[in-house]
Amino acid sequence: EDGRYAHWIYIDYRNLAPGENSAEFLNKCIFNYINADTFLSNYDRCVKYAYKTEIEALTRGPIAMLGSDKSEVNRTIAQYMLEEYKNINTYVENIIKYASSNVPVFLVVDNVDQFESDRYQSELFSSAMAISRRLGMNLVLSMRDGTYVKHKSSAVIDAFDFDPIYIDPPDINTVLSRRFAVAKNILSGVEKSFIGENGAKIDLSDASIIIDLIQSSVLGTEVGELIDVMATSDVRLALRMTREFLQFGYTQTGQALKTFQATGKYQMPKHEALRAIMLGNKNIYNSAHSVISNPFDAGLSRTEAQMMRIYVLNALVNYSSMSTFSGLAGDDILGALKEIGLGDDVADKVLKDLCQARFIQTKSHAEAELTSIFIPTRLGGYIVRSLISNFT
Repeated sequence: EDGRYAHWIYIDYRNLAPGENSAEFLNKCIFNYINADTFLSNYDRCVKYAYKTEIEALTRGPIAMLGSDKSEVNRTIAQYMLEEYKNINTYVENIIKYASSNVPVFLVVDNVDQFESDRYQSELFSSAMAISRRLGMNLVLSMRDGTYVKHKSSAVIDAFDFDPIYIDPPDINTVLSRRFAVAKNILSGVEKSFIGENGAKIDLSDASIIIDLIQSSVLGTEVGELIDVMATSDVRLALRMTREFLQFGYTQTGQALKTFQATGKYQMPKHEALRAIMLGNKNIYNSAHSVISNPFDAGLSRTEAQMMRIYVLNALVNYSSMSTFSGLAGDDILGALKEIGLGDDVADKVLKDLCQARFIQTKSHAEAELTSIFIPTRLGGYIVRSLISNFT
């Protein structure tokens, strides 16, 4: 009630249009937070104290001639405050400075790295850091580990004192389980009907049984493991694959539901799950649109270099099984390729494509260069040791 509570201002840069002024965007978001907060938006409890210095200066100076005419003084002050309110930047500055002088104010900026341009990313960092420093806020920047490694030595970030905190991504199966639990709760007791693959109408008195069927097909099965491995800890990608799997994976939904109702369990054929996950909403496999890139074609339009992706990936996976393995230098990979007649251009393209495909990564999580140290990912190991040898 007295405003003695911390303020957490959450800003999502996904709402920032490409090219939009980041400083203005931040101020608008903070302005919206102020208007929504019952204390910060209240004139008698907050605003008049935030503008105490300005109001006193007005009464001593420009409006002193009004003397004891209180109504006219208040009208003039109201007009001044209205102009300040319209000028978002100064209004935000005064209110937040007052708030941060009494309680902690946290500015949480999410998805800083949604834009690929290094220049624009630096601008976003600069705007967030500048406004938080000027207004006395505590800044929390959320970004991928790769983005942090890439920018941690830049002048923009290095100029400030900060504490890096790494947060492990949530377990994929746990996330899916909770999403299914919510969906089951929503569908509980709801009547649904659909047309089966044989054209017959199937009526359900409780649609939540569909979620039970899905859970038995995903959680704790090879399908769930596939999604977990292929997502490489990317929760959004895992959710996208699950949606596409649910939309395109079941070719015999009616039969699956009938089996589940009769036995209490249903195991989806692995080849249908793989097809749905790898093809998504496409009719045929396209490496550019699939969650799994093609390990059998280096995309170099050179017959002798076609198998270089799987050649390099296989070598890295085999080396990684050694207890002394700590990564393979790009120079060593280049040397091995030179021995079979392939040069820097092939090595550079292959290594960058393998990183882009999430089959390997640099040890430092920075962008792939020939001077980097490379290690295979869990997905890369799965490709070599399991997927390419599985006929389905």
